[in-house]
Amino acid sequence: MKNVNLATPKTLPRFLRSDTVEAKLHLYERAIAATSTGIVIADALLPDLPIIYCNSAFEQLTGYSTGEVLGRNCRFLQGRDTDPSAIAQIREAVRDRRECRVVLKNYRKDGTHFWNELTISPVSDASGSVTHFIGVQQDVTQQQEAQRRLQKQSAAMNAAIDGMAIVNQKGEFVYLNEAYAQLYGYEFAEELIGKSWKSLYDEAELRIFKQYILPAVDKHGRWRGEAVGLRQNGSKYRQELSLSAIEAEMGMVCVVRDISDRKRAEVALQQENEDLERRLTVGSVELRKVIDKLHRETLQRQQAQAISRESEALLRPVVTNLPIILYATDKKGEVTLSEGKGLEPLGLKAGELVGRSIFDLYRHEPEIISKISHVLAGGEAAWTAEMGDLVYENRATPLKNQSGEVIGSIGMALDITYHVKAEESLRQQAERERLVSAIAQRIRRSLNLEEVLNTAVQEVRQFLQTDRVVLYRFYPDGSGVVEVESVGENCQPILGIPIHDPCFLGKYVQQYQQGRIRAIGDIYNSGIAQCHIDLLAQFQVRANLVVPILQGENLWGLLIAHHCSGPRQWLESEVSLLGQLSVQIAIAIQQSELYQKLQVELIEREQAEAALRQREELLCQKACELEQTLHKLQKTQTQLIQSEKMSSLGQLVAGVAHEINNPVNFIYGNIEPARNYIQNLLELLELYQQHCPHPGSEIEDKAEDIDLEFVKQDLPKLLESMRVGADRIREIVRSLRYFSRTDEAEMKDVDIHEGIESTLLILQNRLKANGDYPGIQVIQEYADLPKVECYPGQLNQVLMNILSNAIDAMQQGCQVQGVKCGATPTIWIRTKVSDNNRIAIQIADNGPGMKDAVLQRLFDPFFTTKPVGKGTGLGLSISYQIIVEKHGGQLHCFSQPGEGTEFAIEIPLQQQGLGARLRRERLRRERSVERSAERD
Repeated sequence: MKNVNLATPKTLPRFLRSDTVEAKLHLYERAIAATSTGIVIADALLPDLPIIYCNSAFEQLTGYSTGEVLGRNCRFLQGRDTDPSAIAQIREAVRDRRECRVVLKNYRKDGTHFWNELTISPVSDASGSVTHFIGVQQDVTQQQEAQRRLQKQSAAMNAAIDGMAIVNQKGEFVYLNEAYAQLYGYEFAEELIGKSWKSLYDEAELRIFKQYILPAVDKHGRWRGEAVGLRQNGSKYRQELSLSAIEAEMGMVCVVRDISDRKRAEVALQQENEDLERRLTVGSVELRKVIDKLHRETLQRQQAQAISRESEALLRPVVTNLPIILYATDKKGEVTLSEGKGLEPLGLKAGELVGRSIFDLYRHEPEIISKISHVLAGGEAAWTAEMGDLVYENRATPLKNQSGEVIGSIGMALDITYHVKAEESLRQQAERERLVSAIAQRIRRSLNLEEVLNTAVQEVRQFLQTDRVVLYRFYPDGSGVVEVESVGENCQPILGIPIHDPCFLGKYVQQYQQGRIRAIGDIYNSGIAQCHIDLLAQFQVRANLVVPILQGENLWGLLIAHHCSGPRQWLESEVSLLGQLSVQIAIAIQQSELYQKLQVELIEREQAEAALRQREELLCQKACELEQTLHKLQKTQTQLIQSEKMSSLGQLVAGVAHEINNPVNFIYGNIEPARNYIQNLLELLELYQQHCPHPGSEIEDKAEDIDLEFVKQDLPKLLESMRVGADRIREIVRSLRYFSRTDEAEMKDVDIHEGIESTLLILQNRLKANGDYPGIQVIQEYADLPKVECYPGQLNQVLMNILSNAIDAMQQGCQVQGVKCGATPTIWIRTKVSDNNRIAIQIADNGPGMKDAVLQRLFDPFFTTKPVGKGTGLGLSISYQIIVEKHGGQLHCFSQPGEGTEFAIEIPLQQQGLGARLRRERLRRERSVERSAERD
């Protein structure tokens, strides 16, 4: 019912003046029969408690007719999965002759189930003996399903990737999900329960909370923005934080993304459902009392006159206090009865509608008038009508006399406004989620930024039902332009218009860069600067909603909704929607920029490939001429490449190590004096604070600004951290210098194990776990080796080539097997001394192994199994020359597919020949000179 003007009540209905009290009782009995609550009455004096009465609501609830119900026990509604504990509770209540209330699963005649809220009440006679049981049955299937949905939503919160927490008014955590704990470096949420939220932020951030954030929460009830969190290990990270105060000063809710609207809606829905259940329970209890009284009146009809007056006195206050509207009409549709507590929200009193025609009340609703006519013709009908801001569910049935003639109608209206609004809220929420999901899918499907942005502003304007939605982009100089626009018919377009607003730049840009969202209901009553008002009025704006679009920490632009026709109160759900869409638009912009860069790179690559193809054509012409010469030069080329590679690598590594070593030595040598100086200054400061405990206000302010106590504690730790870092750099430099061996180009006696360790240190980064790759375990089984005469730099290069190939093979094997390796990737390094004065180095792995065809060509120049651009095919060929030709040793490889690979290196302890003897003699002379210098 819309815009109904209710008339003042007339005199009491004619039927109340003329009918007898018995007719009134009949009217109330019809009202009970017309109620939507199922009611049955069982005889307590007969075996098995047979049903002797049921109303039409019970028939509609179960699907059974009155003839199929009478004489049976209520057990016929139960099924195999009906809760045994609820059945036992009913049996105990019947046995003890007391009232009980249970919720159990029942089945209708057609086999479908429903959840039944059953209340059983005993009826006693004048002597106190129980003669009957009244059962009131209410279909609570929707409430049960809603409860299960709430449980699922609670489980979903615990499984959410966003951190969610609740703190009490003392600032202690009372709830948080695992994601929240993991954000701060804790493994389990229980580690933070009972702790203060202040432990998750440093002193500087806590001052920001105290000065800005917490006052905003106290004033507005919520705050949203960015903060810097402190992990358990001391590291810091930026976070998007949303704080919402809990009513009655119970604390506040902390979430990474603000979903407090949904939570509050769920809590409100649960509270309303509980409140509705309580009201229905109270009404049902009162109604049972009335039915009990009516039943006794029916059995004692010979005393109808006296008992009718008593029943009327009891029945009227009960009916008038039910949360419904109970009404009756005569056969012409004139209202003869209007009672019930449901009249109060409409501003009406009981009986105020009496005398009005029900057709006049619904004169703008032809469908409802048709249903009312159907009821007055002898049928039944139900409908939903709006009365102002309220929505009522109506149910009406004809009222007949003893001869079956329709003399009017009786009906009941139930306020379902909350449920309708809840459904509308859920629908709007689903529409918001659909809109965000649709734009996100469009972003994933399309790289056309213009298409995505135009679609976004059009759908946002349609959803918000506003006059204009624009996407405003900033230029580096602070000016900007409207790049995308969706505008209604009654609003002027502003697409492409350059806008320079110094007032906005001076006051608001920094706030929006920090994630601020601004909703202005009326530009003339929102306290904004006059220069900004003038600019908005120029574009016919009366109310606007502004959300920032961020690219990292930079403000790319603004997503703005304009309402031009008048002031507008923006809903929190609308603000949340634009906030979510701004994130999706930022993703689309980032994707577009990446796509444009990729396009440029593709063009450049195509040009390079074209030039390469042209060069290849020229080279192919000369290939025939160089074919014979190339074969002769391969061996020489291999040697030159090795020499150049080793020389360049050694010079580079040695140069880097030398350049790093000098400043590191300077830093390391000054750390200890700096520590002593700082310790002396801190001791002097302590003495000053002891002798001058009350310095001037300027000194106290400065000490507070620099956080003096924190500096005193942290400065020694900082120096210790610098010393540890310098030690680590010195170790790395030492390994690099040892690996390069630039000062040991000649053959020397060296410790083979030091060369292996320096090579492993350089490859350490490739041995670590990364993502789904588990990392490589290295097992070292060293024997007690003497020093070996060799070229140390070249031998280190052999170790580097073999270990690098082993790492590559195991990484590729894991990728082929589907990211996860079956066994832990492992490399074994073993050393020993053989019987013929040789040392052996064995390097084995549990990688995928090699086929015989690959094994036979393994040491051939330019042969490789790696993809193009990943290998040159020279590493093992050069390694073979170094071991066999330079050191007179042997290099073997053993491998089978799926069984791993093993390289065996053998070299003599002492090199043979004249050159070797001369080198050893020179080495002895150098050592003799060094010992003499040391004695001097």
